[in-house]
Amino acid sequence: MYTTAPDAFRTLARRALNDDDPPCSPRAERLLVGKVLQGRPWPAVADELGYHSPRNAMKALGDAYADA
Repeated sequence: MYTTAPDAFRTLARRALNDDDPPCSPRAERLLVGKVLQGRPWPAVADELGYHSPRNAMKALGDAYADA
């Protein structure tokens, strides 16, 4: 869970985003940057990226890590 181990998520996000062929979509990349690297609030990130709710954005974050 992101809330219990944010440092591990940051490390994985940096690795994925520095890869020449990132393993996730551009929207997922923006989610990683907005939430994981910048630490923006869930409601703001969800709204900016067009998720129906912060909960949908949280699920998308989990999916992005599952794909990586």
